[in-house]
Amino acid sequence: MKYFYFTGGICTGKSFILSNSLNKNINIIKADILTSYIIKKSFILLKLVQNYIMNKCIIINNTINKRQLSNNIFINKYHRINLEKILHPIIQHLFLYNINYVENKYKYVIYEAPIIIEIQLHNKHNNIILLTCNKYIQLNRLVYRKNYSKRKSRFYINSQLKTAKKNIYTHYIINNSFSTNITQKQLLNIFNLIQYI
Repeated sequence: MKYFYFTGGICTGKSFILSNSLNKNINIIKADILTSYIIKKSFILLKLVQNYIMNKCIIINNTINKRQLSNNIFINKYHRINLEKILHPIIQHLFLYNINYVENKYKYVIYEAPIIIEIQLHNKHNNIILLTCNKYIQLNRLVYRKNYSKRKSRFYINSQLKTAKKNIYTHYIINNSFSTNITQKQLLNIFNLIQYI
Protein backbone atom coordinates (compact mmCIF):
# COMPACT_ATOMS: atom_id res chain seq x y z
CA MET A 1 0.00 0.00 0.00
CA LYS A 2 1.26 3.45 -0.95
CA TYR A 3 0.13 6.60 0.76
CA PHE A 4 0.34 10.23 -0.24
CA TYR A 5 -0.05 13.62 1.32
CA PHE A 6 -2.20 15.84 -0.91
CA THR A 7 -2.09 19.58 -0.24
CA GLY A 8 -2.70 22.95 -1.83
CA GLY A 9 -3.95 26.45 -1.16
CA ILE A 10 -7.54 27.46 -0.59
CA CYS A 11 -9.82 26.79 -3.60
CA THR A 12 -7.12 25.12 -5.70
CA GLY A 13 -9.53 22.19 -6.15
CA LYS A 14 -8.22 19.52 -3.76
CA SER A 15 -11.53 17.98 -2.72
CA PHE A 16 -13.07 18.24 -6.17
CA ILE A 17 -10.19 16.47 -7.92
CA LEU A 18 -10.04 13.70 -5.34
CA SER A 19 -13.82 13.18 -5.38
CA ASN A 20 -13.62 12.69 -9.14
CA SER A 21 -10.71 10.26 -8.82
CA LEU A 22 -12.41 7.78 -6.52
CA ASN A 23 -12.14 4.08 -7.26
CA LYS A 24 -12.06 0.90 -5.22
CA ASN A 25 -8.25 1.05 -4.90
CA ILE A 26 -8.09 4.54 -3.34
CA ASN A 27 -9.00 5.53 0.20
CA ILE A 28 -9.12 9.25 0.96
CA ILE A 29 -8.65 10.61 4.48
CA LYS A 30 -9.53 14.29 4.90
CA ALA A 31 -7.90 16.42 7.58
CA ASP A 32 -11.02 18.64 7.73
CA ILE A 33 -13.23 15.66 8.55
CA LEU A 34 -10.78 14.43 11.22
CA THR A 35 -10.72 17.93 12.72
CA SER A 36 -14.53 18.11 12.87
CA TYR A 37 -14.68 14.63 14.42
CA ILE A 38 -12.09 15.44 17.09
CA ILE A 39 -13.71 18.70 18.14
CA LYS A 40 -17.22 17.24 18.11
CA LYS A 41 -16.14 14.35 20.32
CA SER A 42 -14.15 16.44 22.78
CA PHE A 43 -15.86 19.17 24.79
CA ILE A 44 -12.50 20.13 26.28
CA LEU A 45 -11.02 20.76 22.84
CA LEU A 46 -14.09 22.74 21.91
CA LYS A 47 -13.50 25.04 24.87
CA LEU A 48 -9.77 25.27 24.12
CA VAL A 49 -10.56 26.46 20.62
CA GLN A 50 -12.96 29.03 22.00
CA ASN A 51 -10.43 30.25 24.57
CA TYR A 52 -7.60 30.60 22.07
CA ILE A 53 -9.73 32.43 19.54
CA MET A 54 -11.38 34.51 22.26
CA ASN A 55 -14.65 34.85 20.39
CA LYS A 56 -17.93 33.49 21.75
CA CYS A 57 -19.46 33.49 18.25
CA ILE A 58 -17.10 30.61 17.37
CA ILE A 59 -19.25 28.12 19.29
CA ILE A 60 -23.02 27.97 18.95
CA ASN A 61 -24.98 25.17 20.65
CA ASN A 62 -21.74 23.28 21.33
CA THR A 63 -20.89 23.33 17.62
CA ILE A 64 -18.10 25.29 15.96
CA ASN A 65 -19.18 27.94 13.49
CA LYS A 66 -16.67 27.02 10.77
CA ARG A 67 -17.10 30.22 8.79
CA GLN A 68 -16.50 32.38 11.85
CA LEU A 69 -13.52 30.26 12.88
CA SER A 70 -12.07 30.52 9.39
CA ASN A 71 -12.44 34.30 9.44
CA ASN A 72 -10.65 34.53 12.77
CA ILE A 73 -7.69 32.31 12.00
CA PHE A 74 -7.04 33.88 8.61
CA ILE A 75 -7.12 37.38 10.05
CA ASN A 76 -5.11 36.61 13.17
CA LYS A 77 -1.86 34.69 12.66
CA TYR A 78 -1.42 34.24 16.44
CA HIS A 79 -4.78 32.46 16.70
CA ARG A 80 -3.95 30.29 13.69
CA ILE A 81 -0.61 29.14 15.11
CA ASN A 82 -2.12 28.33 18.51
CA LEU A 83 -4.97 26.39 16.96
CA GLU A 84 -2.52 24.37 14.86
CA LYS A 85 -0.52 23.51 17.99
CA ILE A 86 -3.65 22.19 19.67
CA LEU A 87 -5.20 20.23 16.84
CA HIS A 88 -2.55 18.91 14.48
CA PRO A 89 -0.71 16.46 16.78
CA ILE A 90 -4.11 14.86 17.52
CA ILE A 91 -5.08 14.88 13.83
CA GLN A 92 -1.81 13.15 12.93
CA HIS A 93 -2.39 10.48 15.56
CA LEU A 94 -5.89 9.84 14.20
CA PHE A 95 -4.55 9.74 10.64
CA LEU A 96 -1.99 7.07 11.55
CA TYR A 97 -4.73 5.09 13.28
CA ASN A 98 -6.78 5.23 10.06
CA ILE A 99 -3.74 4.14 8.04
CA ASN A 100 -3.34 1.05 10.22
CA TYR A 101 -7.05 0.30 9.96
CA VAL A 102 -7.14 0.32 6.16
CA GLU A 103 -3.74 -1.31 5.66
CA ASN A 104 -3.76 -3.86 2.83
CA LYS A 105 -7.38 -2.97 1.95
CA TYR A 106 -6.44 -0.34 -0.63
CA LYS A 107 -3.71 0.17 -3.18
CA TYR A 108 -3.41 3.88 -2.35
CA VAL A 109 -4.29 6.03 0.65
CA ILE A 110 -4.44 9.79 0.16
CA TYR A 111 -4.35 12.19 3.09
CA GLU A 112 -5.83 15.52 2.02
CA ALA A 113 -4.75 18.42 4.21
CA PRO A 114 -4.55 22.16 3.45
CA ILE A 115 -1.43 22.58 5.56
CA ILE A 116 1.39 20.06 5.54
CA ILE A 117 4.52 22.06 4.88
CA GLU A 118 3.37 24.77 7.30
CA ILE A 119 3.41 22.30 10.21
CA GLN A 120 6.68 20.65 9.09
CA LEU A 121 5.22 17.30 8.01
CA HIS A 122 7.31 17.40 4.85
CA ASN A 123 10.32 16.52 7.03
CA LYS A 124 8.73 13.19 8.00
CA HIS A 125 7.03 11.96 4.85
CA ASN A 126 7.69 11.28 1.19
CA ASN A 127 5.13 11.41 -1.61
CA ILE A 128 3.78 14.88 -0.95
CA ILE A 129 1.65 16.12 -3.85
CA LEU A 130 1.01 19.85 -4.24
CA LEU A 131 -2.03 21.01 -6.19
CA THR A 132 -1.67 24.47 -7.72
CA CYS A 133 -3.71 26.61 -10.06
CA ASN A 134 -3.67 29.98 -11.73
CA LYS A 135 -4.23 32.78 -9.18
CA TYR A 136 -7.03 34.29 -11.27
CA ILE A 137 -8.87 30.96 -11.26
CA GLN A 138 -8.25 30.51 -7.53
CA LEU A 139 -9.61 34.00 -6.82
CA ASN A 140 -12.75 33.47 -8.89
CA ARG A 141 -13.42 30.10 -7.24
CA LEU A 142 -13.20 31.71 -3.81
CA VAL A 143 -15.52 34.56 -4.79
CA TYR A 144 -18.06 32.18 -6.37
CA ARG A 145 -18.04 29.35 -3.81
CA LYS A 146 -17.68 31.33 -0.60
CA ASN A 147 -19.47 34.45 -1.76
CA TYR A 148 -16.53 36.58 -0.62
CA SER A 149 -15.59 39.93 -2.09
CA LYS A 150 -12.51 40.00 -4.31
CA ARG A 151 -10.68 42.02 -1.68
CA LYS A 152 -11.41 39.48 1.04
CA SER A 153 -10.55 36.62 -1.30
CA ARG A 154 -7.16 38.14 -2.12
CA PHE A 155 -6.50 38.56 1.59
CA TYR A 156 -7.24 34.88 2.25
CA ILE A 157 -5.01 33.74 -0.61
CA ASN A 158 -2.14 36.04 0.35
CA SER A 159 -2.29 34.96 4.01
CA GLN A 160 -1.28 31.41 3.04
CA LEU A 161 2.22 30.12 2.40
CA LYS A 162 3.31 31.09 -1.11
CA THR A 163 3.21 28.39 -3.78
CA ALA A 164 6.84 29.04 -4.74
CA LYS A 165 7.93 28.14 -1.21
CA LYS A 166 5.72 25.04 -1.11
CA ASN A 167 7.27 23.89 -4.38
CA ILE A 168 10.64 23.53 -2.66
CA TYR A 169 9.35 20.95 -0.18
CA THR A 170 6.95 18.87 -2.26
CA HIS A 171 7.79 15.80 -4.33
CA TYR A 172 5.15 16.14 -7.04
CA ILE A 173 3.24 19.13 -8.42
CA ILE A 174 -0.11 19.07 -10.23
CA ASN A 175 -1.37 22.11 -12.12
CA ASN A 176 -5.16 22.35 -11.82
CA SER A 177 -5.57 25.35 -14.11
CA PHE A 178 -6.97 23.29 -16.96
CA SER A 179 -9.70 20.67 -17.39
CA THR A 180 -10.55 18.02 -14.80
CA ASN A 181 -9.38 15.30 -17.22
CA ILE A 182 -5.92 16.88 -17.57
CA THR A 183 -5.58 17.18 -13.80
CA GLN A 184 -6.68 13.59 -13.23
CA LYS A 185 -4.16 12.37 -15.81
CA GLN A 186 -1.41 14.16 -13.88
CA LEU A 187 -2.53 12.43 -10.68
CA LEU A 188 -2.67 9.04 -12.41
CA ASN A 189 0.84 9.56 -13.82
CA ILE A 190 2.12 10.13 -10.29
CA PHE A 191 0.45 6.92 -9.08
CA ASN A 192 1.95 4.97 -11.95
CA LEU A 193 5.39 6.40 -11.28
CA ILE A 194 5.39 5.74 -7.56
CA GLN A 195 4.24 2.13 -7.76
CA TYR A 196 7.64 1.25 -9.26
CA ILE A 197 9.65 3.09 -6.60
